[in-house]
Amino acid sequence: MTIDSVHQRINELLDEKRMSIYKLADVCDLPHSSLYTMMSRHTMPKLDTLDVICKGLGITLCDFFCALEENKPDESMSEKEALLFEAVNAMPDRMVELVITYALGLKDAYDKEMELKKQSRLEAAKARKEKQKAKKREMELKQLENKGNE
Repeated sequence: MTIDSVHQRINELLDEKRMSIYKLADVCDLPHSSLYTMMSRHTMPKLDTLDVICKGLGITLCDFFCALEENKPDESMSEKEALLFEAVNAMPDRMVELVITYALGLKDAYDKEMELKKQSRLEAAKARKEKQKAKKREMELKQLENKGNE
């Protein structure tokens, strides 16, 4: 568990509840400055403070940490997949939608490029085959001419 993941989870919950840090401080009966400083300076809250924050958000500490566990990369993922997973999990939903749209566009472009390369290889193979047939006919004609000249 990293400071980033704890802060990200708090921010996600604030977004879900449509709550500001100030409102959370009021609900939790914490000094506004303490909560704001913790978030802005990116410091790790003490466990008892995190428990109060969770109660203010209407969840348990278990709910808070279980969600963090679910957002970890799978051990079967490659290093690149894990990096992508972590990056996407750190983004707001709208950015994730944009990344997905962009990735699907890249995939479509790649698929089209591969299809064009496949067609090009097939056309090149067909052209080679035609060229071989033409050479064979030419050789057969030469052989016939040589037989006729004898």
